Amino acid sequence: MSESRNIPMGKAGLDDQAIAAELLINAKAGIVNSAGVLVDSASADVLGEMKDQLKDAINIHADISNYMVDMGYYRAYDPGDQISMDIEAAQNIMNMKLTNWPELI
Repeated sequence: MSESRNIPMGKAGLDDQAIAAELLINAKAGIVNSAGVLVDSASADVLGEMKDQLKDAINIHADISNYMVDMGYYRAYDPGDQISMDIEAAQNIMNMKLTNWPELI
């Protein structure tokens, strides 16, 4: 386990991996939302536009996912390694000593 770090509240910030993960989550939500609207579309114009948006959303998700794999942030093809990375990240977070938190926490 790594050593505890003092990180002032509000100063921790986001690293590239956290930002990319958040983008990936939102891209996936965009796919789900676009697909939902697509199946409920009544007019041909809306249907065509939603198909284009769905394709764009899928391409954005693929780009972000490929970036994360290339950077070593996401091990999509090795679930055991991904689980190990997730456990290590969780342990690192639990070992952080955050300052300026209310005494109850």
